[in-house]
Amino acid sequence: LCIFDLLTFESFAEFEGTFRMRYARFGEMAVTAGPLILGAALASKNRRRACLIAAFAAAAWLVAMLSLSKAAFVSGLAGFLFVLIGLLLFGRRTARTRAFAALALFAALTVSVQLGTAYLTALPSTTDYISGEADPTRSTSSIRVFTWTIGLEMIRNNTLLGVGGDNFGPKFNDARRSYAARNPDDPSLVTAEDYLVERAHNEYLQIAAEFGVLGILFIGACLLWFGVALAKAVWTQKGRVSPVLLGSAGGLVAFAVSSAFTSFSFRAFQNGVVFFIVLAVFVHSIRKVGRSNSDFSSESEKAVSEGFLVR
Repeated sequence: LCIFDLLTFESFAEFEGTFRMRYARFGEMAVTAGPLILGAALASKNRRRACLIAAFAAAAWLVAMLSLSKAAFVSGLAGFLFVLIGLLLFGRRTARTRAFAALALFAALTVSVQLGTAYLTALPSTTDYISGEADPTRSTSSIRVFTWTIGLEMIRNNTLLGVGGDNFGPKFNDARRSYAARNPDDPSLVTAEDYLVERAHNEYLQIAAEFGVLGILFIGACLLWFGVALAKAVWTQKGRVSPVLLGSAGGLVAFAVSSAFTSFSFRAFQNGVVFFIVLAVFVHSIRKVGRSNSDFSSESEKAVSEGFLVR
């Protein structure tokens, strides 16, 4: 659908905003699932099955790039490179060989899509948006930065208890007036004057603003658990880390990075569903660490890799 829309636009400029908003949320879902699918492909001993599963991972990355979402592109790079570089550093010898080949293909696909979009079509590429060439005003970036600034003001004024769940939007103008009183000469105060701001476009900032110290402790504890569990698994299995474990971790990393720039995250139902599927695989893989010293094609990894196909 994404490719079909791009090929059938009569005037991309007229529908640019609608297109990017429509597919950005699916881009986030794609980069959350994509690293796990790639990990499953690298874990499969059957070459034909591995290539087929890898094609789905490539399709997920293609959707993320063609969505023209800067957040999906950056978070996708973080997630996929986390898997590939992690395997190069901590994977088994066979996994390192496959990861090196996958990294070369990943780089080729990324570069070819970015250059092909920019030079072979009339459409801008994602890198054009990141560099500012496709959006010299950087309007979406400036609105995000201003929203984060007011979000920090909200936290400053309500550090202990926050403003209450789902109250970021209703309390935004109060924080805006407070910030303006302290910074009357800030030229960014004219930003988004004609908008009704509902979300922070940063889940961590919004949680902290709405729930105060408890929200900060909650999200901090979740991130700390993930980091400690992953570090412990890598330390325990140094040199033989599971591609599926790193794949699920890469998907969670991509989701975490994307949540720092978008308002989709758990608010987009399908993204939340995919997140919890990836999280379930991560928890399952963590529980397997230390229980088995089976080889690269262990039954648990084989089951996960085969689960992406209907047999």
